[in-house]
Amino acid sequence: MNRVGEMSYTDNQGPGNGTCALRHLAPGAFQGHPGGNRWYDLTDAIGPRPAEPKSNSRIPTEAARIPQLPPPAVLFPDKKWASRTAVLPAINPRENLGLSLDSSS
Repeated sequence: MNRVGEMSYTDNQGPGNGTCALRHLAPGAFQGHPGGNRWYDLTDAIGPRPAEPKSNSRIPTEAARIPQLPPPAVLFPDKKWASRTAVLPAINPRENLGLSLDSSS
């Protein structure tokens, strides 16, 4: 959770998810595996069924086509940083990424 109360989550690489990612957990956004869309057929309590992401497509293409599918904030190269995002190493942006967090620079 960030300082203004917004939640994020990590998702492992797998079908419909080409690499591990950090995503914003937004109300009404699609958060699951496309295979879970079958549950929309059983109830209207979870809103309209989102379109299925196309296999072998690109994330920006599918995010533009499917409003409920926001693009990830960060994509983690599989086997470069972690095979599963549950075990990501702690990252200090200044040391590991060469970023300056000082707004004056």
